[in-house]
Amino acid sequence: GFAGAGRPTIGSVEIDSGVYLVYAEPIDSVYTMVVEQEGGIVVIEPGMNDLKGEEIIKWIGQRFPGKPITHLFISHFHNDHSGGLRPYVAAGAALVVHEEGTNYYKGQVARPESKIFTDALDRNPSELKIIPVPADDAYRIEDSVRPIVVYPIENAHTSDMILAVIENQGILYAGDLY
Repeated sequence: GFAGAGRPTIGSVEIDSGVYLVYAEPIDSVYTMVVEQEGGIVVIEPGMNDLKGEEIIKWIGQRFPGKPITHLFISHFHNDHSGGLRPYVAAGAALVVHEEGTNYYKGQVARPESKIFTDALDRNPSELKIIPVPADDAYRIEDSVRPIVVYPIENAHTSDMILAVIENQGILYAGDLY
């Protein structure tokens, strides 16, 4: 990932009030969505590496001082979408994932400390909070301005796909939904 190239530069586009698409340069091909809610920040799709996540967390801290990152939604387990999850766990975010991927994410968080690149979770061990989205139901985060609903989606790309909808703003985030 970026480990050989250094930390990425973070850019963003506000696509609607309180909803941002955040990207890293050099690009990792996955946009991260950041949603401000009353009680905190929801991040949708971490992307492929920890350095991007650490830089996005800094960006969130500057943009929304004092607001915690409450949830991290991951569309599916493929590395380009989920590889950067560890900094968000270190920051205290609960992972919202399809129930089928639960063991995969537990393994990513529980791996031994890296001897090559110590990441945020290695530096700040935190307990994993995981919210499995059932294959036949949705998960909802209530908010008076930006409620978010996460739906499981059957598709040919992967068996653990979820997508997120910011209902009041009519915004859908889907990763690799062909």
